[in-house]
Amino acid sequence: LGQRETATENIPMLNGQTPVHLTFTSGSADCYDVIAVQGYEADAVEAMRQYLLTLSGEQLQNLNKTPPEMRSECMMANLIYAPVRHLDAGFPLREWDYRGYLRELVNIETLDIDESLFRLDPEYRIYELSASGLPAQVN
Repeated sequence: LGQRETATENIPMLNGQTPVHLTFTSGSADCYDVIAVQGYEADAVEAMRQYLLTLSGEQLQNLNKTPPEMRSECMMANLIYAPVRHLDAGFPLREWDYRGYLRELVNIETLDIDESLFRLDPEYRIYELSASGLPAQVN
């Protein structure tokens, strides 16, 4: 797995930071590109990191369902072995991959959010699976 940086002189700064353009590779193939900026929305970057790490565990558990001919080096790097490497560059402003996937930030808006939306009802119970695979109540 490798990476290379491309000049970003035409990309405007965000919060006083110059974005970087990184291309992530596997073997000789370009697998994933990101234009990202450090020091912006660190909580969002961490949430993305946790989400992608969770998905990578699911991808690994279900890899046997993917036909071998579809298991490219890039697919394995992007989804299983290095799913968060692009987040080390910071908050992704634009990202794209070898298959044509593209996502980009088009608007930044700050909203006041009712924090009560994120509080669990006291009656809500959390369960985890025990070693036997049966639910074990945590609270």
